[in-house]
Amino acid sequence: MRNMTQYSASVLIGWQFIHIVSGVGINLALNKPSTQISTNPDFAYASRAVDGNSDPYYPNGSCTGTRHQTPSEAYLWWQVDLGCSLFVSEVVITNRDYAGERLHDFDILLADNVTMNEALVCRHYPGPLGTGLTETLPCHSPLSGRYLRVQIPWNNYTDMLTLCEVQVIGVPNKMALTRQINTRVTSNKLRMMTSSLEMCARACQEGVQCVGFNFSPLAANISNCELLASTINVVTDADWSLYVANSYDVCSC
Repeated sequence: MRNMTQYSASVLIGWQFIHIVSGVGINLALNKPSTQISTNPDFAYASRAVDGNSDPYYPNGSCTGTRHQTPSEAYLWWQVDLGCSLFVSEVVITNRDYAGERLHDFDILLADNVTMNEALVCRHYPGPLGTGLTETLPCHSPLSGRYLRVQIPWNNYTDMLTLCEVQVIGVPNKMALTRQINTRVTSNKLRMMTSSLEMCARACQEGVQCVGFNFSPLAANISNCELLASTINVVTDADWSLYVANSYDVCSC
């Protein structure tokens, strides 16, 4: 069993990487390769759980489904390959809006090996997940791993594992930011706070909608970090710098 590790990442500002410890983050699983123990004959492919569509109505074609049969293992499972070992804080699961009780007593596991050897338990969910609901399930402690699996115990041939969406929330290893001095965005502010540059960059990296931030160590009696949802309405301001996120490099070390 691998040790639990607090996850971290880096922010690139210009040519300088700032090391940060991160919290929530972005959906690392979106459109990533996924597999499952079997696939229902109605083409309920594993990829449907990471297609960005959380529609819980199974006939609409955005939910996965395993076969009704005796499996070769003691569990029915679905898993996604994040592409590299990443740190995960929580998993968001959308259950189908009919026969939702089938998703019950499940485990969310993380491992660096596709066979899930030495997997760590992010979360055990006792009982059934609410029918048609989307639940945010924080890991008991932030964990790292390349492969994330959702599995339920198999009881009889009528069992079926269905997932309408699985979002794996964590942080990419790097976020690139470009600095524009003497510049500030005056609208579309998500959040204002007083913080260091490092903490401001961390807060932006954790925010799914954050595209950059205003930062001023000189501002008096106001928050000196302003997280932004867009970078329109740019003005000249000698006391501020604008940092714009260029990219998320999810698997770069």
